Amino acid sequence: MTRPVNNQPQRSSKKTDKKRLRKKQAVLVKRCVQALNSNADFFRSKISNTHPSQSAKTQSDGTLKHFKPVRIETVNKSTISEAVDMLESKFTIEEPDQKEEKE
Repeated sequence: MTRPVNNQPQRSSKKTDKKRLRKKQAVLVKRCVQALNSNADFFRSKISNTHPSQSAKTQSDGTLKHFKPVRIETVNKSTISEAVDMLESKFTIEEPDQKEEKE
């Protein structure tokens, strides 16, 4: 009696699959960190109106840069009230209750 021959290939070991997955995950994490660094640098430059530094783009060891402190200028109350007056003259906000009363 002969055994039936299986046409299925032998299974590969799980260790190689795990190693391959770990390598893929490590590459993916590295790319994500680089993207976060470049986005943070762009955001920082947009707020402070300066050119983006090259430090975050050249760094490829996977560490996140700390945000540099940014000074935010505040607006006077008179400027805000002028803006509110201007917007009120152009736009009106109606409450849902007011629509029902008009009908």
